[in-house]
Amino acid sequence: MQFKFFFWFSLILVLLIFSNSVSAACSSNSDCPTGTECDMSMGTWGACTPAAATSNPCGAVICQAYCENGVTYTNGVCAADSSKAAGYVCNYTQIICESNQCDTINPYSQLSERCAPTPEPEPDPVQPTQPVQNLIQEVKGIVYYVDEKSNIVPIPYAKIVFEYNDPQGNHHENANNFFTWTDVDGKFSWSNNTVFAPGNTIDVLISFEDKDGKIKMVTDNSNMFYLGRSLSPTDSIWNNFEKNLDNWDNRSLGKIYIHALKAVAFKENVLKETPTTLENILAYTNVHGTSHLGEVYSSSPNAQIGMRIKYSDARFANPEAPTNREFHEYCHHIQEESFNEKRIPLGGDHNGYFNNPSTEWGLIEGWAEFCALEMKRYYKIGKPWLYEYGNRQDNLELDYQMDSNQMPKTSEEFAIAGIFLDLRDSVNDYGAHDDDAVALPLSEIWKAFSEIRDFGDGQGTRHVHTVRDLYVALNEVTADNQGIHTPDRVNGLDALDTIFVRHKVFQDIDSNRYWSTGEQIGYSGKGQLMREEVEPEPGTDLVFNIQSTSGSLLATNLLAQVTVSLDSPNEYLSYDYIVPVQNNKISLPLIPEQYSGTITVTALEGGTEQTAENSFTITSQEMQTNVNPDQPIGTYTSTIELQSVSCTNTSECEYWNAGNECSSSQHTCYFSNLLETSGKLDLQTQSSNNESERNLDETENSGTFCSETNACPYGYNCVNGYCIKEGSDQQPEPEMDWEIVAAVTVLVLIAGILFSRKKNPIKQN
Repeated sequence: MQFKFFFWFSLILVLLIFSNSVSAACSSNSDCPTGTECDMSMGTWGACTPAAATSNPCGAVICQAYCENGVTYTNGVCAADSSKAAGYVCNYTQIICESNQCDTINPYSQLSERCAPTPEPEPDPVQPTQPVQNLIQEVKGIVYYVDEKSNIVPIPYAKIVFEYNDPQGNHHENANNFFTWTDVDGKFSWSNNTVFAPGNTIDVLISFEDKDGKIKMVTDNSNMFYLGRSLSPTDSIWNNFEKNLDNWDNRSLGKIYIHALKAVAFKENVLKETPTTLENILAYTNVHGTSHLGEVYSSSPNAQIGMRIKYSDARFANPEAPTNREFHEYCHHIQEESFNEKRIPLGGDHNGYFNNPSTEWGLIEGWAEFCALEMKRYYKIGKPWLYEYGNRQDNLELDYQMDSNQMPKTSEEFAIAGIFLDLRDSVNDYGAHDDDAVALPLSEIWKAFSEIRDFGDGQGTRHVHTVRDLYVALNEVTADNQGIHTPDRVNGLDALDTIFVRHKVFQDIDSNRYWSTGEQIGYSGKGQLMREEVEPEPGTDLVFNIQSTSGSLLATNLLAQVTVSLDSPNEYLSYDYIVPVQNNKISLPLIPEQYSGTITVTALEGGTEQTAENSFTITSQEMQTNVNPDQPIGTYTSTIELQSVSCTNTSECEYWNAGNECSSSQHTCYFSNLLETSGKLDLQTQSSNNESERNLDETENSGTFCSETNACPYGYNCVNGYCIKEGSDQQPEPEMDWEIVAAVTVLVLIAGILFSRKKNPIKQN
């Protein structure tokens, strides 16, 4: 007896475990013995059960087959969607109730409790006659994007273009007639009976070019971008054509265009430079780096002249924008348009301006950096002495020196930019502090830099070409300013000379790196012109080895908080900033040799206040001593606890470096696939059920389907088609359905009893 009990208990236990992980007992009636049928009502596998009694035709009717949650059931099949129940079929036995329908569904068994009479069908209501729609007489609309603070930013002075297909299918595009312009508030209105004619379908596009021909932006693939496609002339959308540039790249185009328009306004309203010639902008280019092809200094065809922004730099949340992107590049346009001369400067080594025999190239770059800072000052964007480039910020109020061994690539242009800044800034900038006694109006600096004069070198009248020329021009323009031309009693230098000397712009005849009486100021003998990109110095990279608390390495969604602390007496020049971690690293700023201080870096999760367990700290002396172009300055190792990032719009996610999409259902940020487009780019609003969002909404827990890790929630990775919690590399076990277990248990017991009776018939006494 004990052996039999142990045998049946073991058999039931084995069958329970085996049934939950392998295959079903049956998949159709043909798998079952005579008198039984395959019950598929509980899932995608079934068990053989006694056939339903014909005396109760409704007792076994399955009115709705079991399908996974969210899957459509049609004609016995669970229809597949992007990630669920692909190819699942609900096989079941269906007994039709004659002249009746199934009613009162049992939610657990999916069986009807009774047969109810079929109600008489009601006649279809009479549809009212649809009124004839009138053609739109006037289009009224607005184009804008939403920034990271949820502010609506209108797209001003842009061209709105209309194309159409006639009833015969012919496409018509005529930019000479079918267009209008947005106003300062991004609004427009327009009417045309040819376009808005019966039977037409209409496309609406935007061209980022202003009416006065000062800015025009294109990409490698297109010069116009869709706002709407195949719209009917009777569509009510024309009464209020409100278009939010909400796609990840289209919002970026609007932002670049607005920054460029601001740069034009600075040129005309602050520098008083008019008229303005066209500046072409090539955005999202995979062909060029971020750079400027000059009207004056380049022999390139006119079609290639202007600003170029590479693909990675053009994104909406690029930390360089607008300082080292639109502002810097347009400052080249300002100089080139003002100078209007062909130049072939000596040297062309972009790997280090100081290697060139002239300072002309470095002067052009230094001007563009200072000019960009002045645009920041005018538009009140951050602090006008912090220069953002790459994923770092450098304080140009620090006296970078022309011939720094620690900064062979950028020391010359930053030294020259610092000279410009020292000429312009005042104690009002730094709170009763300034390391020089000069504060010139911008108009005097621009007058010295841009006007033609005779430099006494036998070349006649010409523009400023070198730092020495700038020094001579400044002395001429400020000749009546006794305050900056009174020699110091100690060293004999006046305030203007002191600025140049502190940046090591003088003849160092005795090579002791200190100015001596008789050494002429303004000379250096180095420089470069055609800027490819301002790039961080090799050897200043800090590698990030940040892991989540579960142990996985974090490659996205990280920010770096950088704190630059200067020692006394320069504490007032200390600053901090936050930049995204790119390719698991950032570049640290180099504090010039004559200063001392520390740089502290702390990792934090984008969009949250979650910080790493510890920070990375390095002194300025350690950096200056250990900079090696062939290796990073150090590795920062720490852990951080992740949490979901809430959002109301995608702009917030991009701004926080927390993703490039905001889920409309979960209101959290995530990284979706960034699909490149070709031809005219489609700016139409993505619907809330787009593929990337469905992937997120359907992957809330471990074990759900996925195609890649970006489709899973934070803290999960996509492994073999399933979202797996970080730290685990196994596909999740399916959850135990205890109702199914109970049903299988009963079936196994019944089968066991029948089997034992056949093998061991009970003896009759």
